[in-house]
Amino acid sequence: MGNKLIGLAPMAGYTNFPMRKICEMFGADFVFSEMISAEGIIRGDITTYKTVPKEKCRIQLFGNDPSTIQKAIKQLRTFPETIDLNAGCPAKKVVKKDQGSALLKDIYLLKEILFAMKEVSPVPISVKVRLGYFENEIFSIVEELVKTPVSDIYIHGRTKVQAYSGDADWNSIFSVAEEFKNSGKNFFGSGDLYTPDIINEKMRNEYLKGVIVARGAIGNPFIFLQSKRILENKKNIEIDNISKINVFLLFLKMMMEEFGERSGIIESRKYFSGYSKGMPCSSKIRNAYMRLTTYNEIRLMLKKYSDELKRINDPISLNPD
Repeated sequence: MGNKLIGLAPMAGYTNFPMRKICEMFGADFVFSEMISAEGIIRGDITTYKTVPKEKCRIQLFGNDPSTIQKAIKQLRTFPETIDLNAGCPAKKVVKKDQGSALLKDIYLLKEILFAMKEVSPVPISVKVRLGYFENEIFSIVEELVKTPVSDIYIHGRTKVQAYSGDADWNSIFSVAEEFKNSGKNFFGSGDLYTPDIINEKMRNEYLKGVIVARGAIGNPFIFLQSKRILENKKNIEIDNISKINVFLLFLKMMMEEFGERSGIIESRKYFSGYSKGMPCSSKIRNAYMRLTTYNEIRLMLKKYSDELKRINDPISLNPD
């Protein structure tokens, strides 16, 4: 089981540099950038360029024009570890432009893009897909993908139409990985990976190279370390609440360095729910956090909360003064 990999999945609006860094600190074997527009890169769009990593990691691009994606790869200012094509995003604003999971409706265009990427990419290429667009067609999709020069195939266990509803179909992921086990491709599964025990269960499938964790890692970078320990038959590490707060403060400092104090704090709010999940008076502390606008206010409030966690039976007041 030592060659199995657990990675951080690409998530638009989430997998920025601070999240990538904190997940690597807690054991992620690899991390993905946010989903990046190939068209935005070649147009020199400022917002797009802010999402292009400065450090080496796995980069995911989206688009539907082979030439545009080639140009975008040539303009990347850093050499990524791998370059992935998004053929799985179900968002309406992406799909209506025939990008993301819409590519699953035109497998020949999808293949054309992948071959075009390989022509200009200095690093291995990969593709992330869903089970299909309207219905589960993953076997016919992968049958074509294994003919392309991709090294890795990431499969989310839902169709585009399902979006994020229902349960991810891991049986389909396992079955297709087994069917094409001699293809020379690495298969990774994705979907509903919220606990170390669930990750461990999926990782033990002999035909998967590993998994990528998406929403389960938001505000919970510890999931990588905990999953690895279970996978290696070691005792799980429980992360206490005070340690979670300390890690969050480190993450917050990284967010402020990346985006500035005000923007960093505003952006951090969507992660704080994950860090505070399961803590005493968690809804109360989250509501308090959303009203704070400076690092000093946050530090004082969380210090007081940490002190009061040690007196768990006492009522908790969250006023920062």
